Amino acid sequence: MPNDEATETILGLATAKESEGVVQVEMEWLRYAVPDSYLSALRLVVFEGHSSEEAAKQLGATPGTIRTYVWRARKALRAAMEVSA
Repeated sequence: MPNDEATETILGLATAKESEGVVQVEMEWLRYAVPDSYLSALRLVVFEGHSSEEAAKQLGATPGTIRTYVWRARKALRAAMEVSA
């Protein structure tokens, strides 16, 4: 089972509290549904504000690959939210 900082960040941010008027969404399966590389790219680019180029250097990939990973991670999150609704 993946257990890295990116996964923990996504899982933490993807869970909403009912007390805030939002239906709680369980995203535990995301650990299995989305590859760690996608989650790592999403964490670096979206949550930490790195450019694709900076994230690419950190992850040993090309900037284009990072943009693709971020797009795919977002797509997976949207799909998960639609299924949960």
